Amino acid sequence: MILKEIPGDWRRMARGFLKMKEGGDELLERAGKLLEENIRPRYVFRVCGIGFSESGTVCAGLILPGNDIKRHLEGYESAVLMCVTLGEGAEKAVRAASASSRALGAVADAAASALAELAADEAERLILSSLGAKRSSSRFSPGYGDLPLGIQGAFLDFLKAKKRLGVGLTEGCMMLPRKTVTAVIGVEK
Repeated sequence: MILKEIPGDWRRMARGFLKMKEGGDELLERAGKLLEENIRPRYVFRVCGIGFSESGTVCAGLILPGNDIKRHLEGYESAVLMCVTLGEGAEKAVRAASASSRALGAVADAAASALAELAADEAERLILSSLGAKRSSSRFSPGYGDLPLGIQGAFLDFLKAKKRLGVGLTEGCMMLPRKTVTAVIGVEK
């Protein structure tokens, strides 16, 4: 699914990532323009019932190991597994900005990170609204707590993220394109 807009103040978030209190307006505007021209925010998700076993939390055959995710999802009837990406265009924009100047590259990277988080917020809002969720948990991603980052490959396979969004994984479990967010959300309908 394509996100038509990404609400939120990405400039404020990017400043926070860069630890900039003020200034840099011109760099932020240039980075924003590059990203706007290149990103294509999209997302996929699956909803599944939740079960618990000695191996971990089970969602439609996918086992999420660890006690933290189990605690996070306790009390919810189902889980939403989602993947949100800005696409390869974000990588292209950051590379182009970096080729222009290191400062612009750093600002573009921070801006893309902020936009990825805001895109995840918007995808979450749209998903929960479409499900008519009465309540939900916060997002919980592979690598949080004792949910291993190594689950990322199975997580992406479960969502068919490579085929549907072009999201892949390096041997070190880094998602490509980099400006991608995966998460699990507990849901009660």
